[in-house]
Amino acid sequence: MLHLVKEKTAMKTPILFVKFGKKNHIEEFQNKGLLYFNTVDFFKKLESEHGTRGDFLEGASEIKNIFEQDKSVLIINPGGKDEIKFNLTKAQIRKIVNYKGNIFSLFSIFNDKKEIQEIEFKKSMISFGNTALIITNVNEFLKRVKLELDKQRFKFNWGLVDYYNENARNLKELNIFSKASTFQNQNEFRIYVENVNNKPLKIQIGSIKEVSCIIESKKLTKLKIERIKT
Repeated sequence: MLHLVKEKTAMKTPILFVKFGKKNHIEEFQNKGLLYFNTVDFFKKLESEHGTRGDFLEGASEIKNIFEQDKSVLIINPGGKDEIKFNLTKAQIRKIVNYKGNIFSLFSIFNDKKEIQEIEFKKSMISFGNTALIITNVNEFLKRVKLELDKQRFKFNWGLVDYYNENARNLKELNIFSKASTFQNQNEFRIYVENVNNKPLKIQIGSIKEVSCIIESKKLTKLKIERIKT
């Protein structure tokens, strides 16, 4: 069963995308336009060698947090002979949607309209891979992605991730573009493709050399954008 994604409202478009990854993957991305979409399940379970933990809240549609002052009681086998009661000091109840689809993520940078704009990258972002690809023409890139996904007749949506406070008492109407604030430093722009196969997906959009450049991740600690006055 497909879980249709609610259409995202009009958004401002990033001026730059950055993708971190292994050198060979980034080179394939630039030279062939090869995009690798992992499954939603993959991101839930992710625990990589560089310490990035998986987002176990990925796919949550509702979250309710219970605190000690609520004086809530958990009852196992209520009314039975073996009834057990626990006083809850802290608990979280989640409603999870079993999304069957694939995700491709990019770090997004926006125009803050200042003459000089500086963007710093956290070490946690750089640790996603030893090489980074900076996409300088976002509209052209997205146009090519859309062309290929339409050609293969995929249902898809894209947009900025909305970050929420996972410790709030009640959270509702979350979707595949919602993510815990723990990951806010990722500034994620997400492309979501519905896919009942629930397997990794690859698409190829052709070389994007003319709209991108490659740099070693360790050298990309900060970006500076200077706007030329006309």
